[in-house]
Parts: sequence; structure tokens; C-alpha cells
Amino acid sequence: MHPIRKPWDYVFGKRDSFWIIVHLQSDQRIGGRFDVDSFASSDPAEEQIYLQEVWVLDVEGRFMNRVERSRGIIIMKDQIRAVEFFE
Repeated sequence: MHPIRKPWDYVFGKRDSFWIIVHLQSDQRIGGRFDVDSFASSDPAEEQIYLQEVWVLDVEGRFMNRVERSRGIIIMKDQIRAVEFFE
């Protein structure tokens, strides 16, 4: 048994910086940057994520450009289907 109960806590608990695509229940995707000013909740709180940067994705999921004037986005657990991480 691993001392960390959820993969969510394991990945975000490392405090690494990475590019992220959040796949939503609505089949939309949100691209962003998870970095020093981003935040992810941890157990026992429900999974929520704050991305400090939001990026426009092309149809193939490539990061195109930062959304201007955005100060980030909070995504709630019930909206998330999957999360992808990139270097």
C-alpha cells in the first residue's frame, strides 16, 4: 500500500511544473500551465485545480498561445473527466 491514497495527490503533491490538458465531461479541453502559483486541492477535499495560465489549444491539442488578460481558471471535480500532463 502506498502512503498517498490518490494519484491526484501524488502528482500534484510533487509541486512540479508542467503543461496540462484537462478533459472535461462536456468533451471540451482546457489547456494551461501548472506552475508555482497554481494549486490543486488534496485529500480529504474534493479534487479542484487552479491553473495560473490558460492556453488556447488547436484541434490536435497543441498549445498555441496564452489567453490574454486571463488570471487563470479553477476547475471543479465534477467537470473533470481526465487530466494529461506534459513537460
